[in-house]
Amino acid sequence: MSDITSAIRRFKELQHIAVAGVSRKGNLPGNHICEKLAASGRDVYVVHPEITEWPNCTCYPTVEALPEAVEGLVVATHRKHTLKLTLQAIEKQNLRHIWFHRSFGEGSVDEEALNRAREHGLSVTSDGCPMMVFEPVDIFHRCVGWFKGISPE
Repeated sequence: MSDITSAIRRFKELQHIAVAGVSRKGNLPGNHICEKLAASGRDVYVVHPEITEWPNCTCYPTVEALPEAVEGLVVATHRKHTLKLTLQAIEKQNLRHIWFHRSFGEGSVDEEALNRAREHGLSVTSDGCPMMVFEPVDIFHRCVGWFKGISPE
């Protein structure tokens, strides 16, 4: 089993997941990821310094403010925010999984953040989108997942 497949399987087992990268201004990946995770029965927490309400989610201004129950973080922000979010995640004792969103191009992946997360023992997924693996998977994400070698199973 590849490292990415193993990391994705571990991430799919999580019940309490935070998402950084939602926006009131548009139709962005973070918005869709929140909806998908909440629809899958997970407890979803939005991390955003200015958003205090989000459908089916509890909101927090920073990763540091998240409750201890949170086990994983999806980073779907502009990559200029990725390192800061990752450093905050490293400080959380129960947060042991991080998924850096990427479809095509760099996405939210920052090499320094990626290396720091791994150095501190976090399970890291640095390719693809949670929308590719949390059922039901739409045809677009299924095709992109196939192209990238990422399967919902």
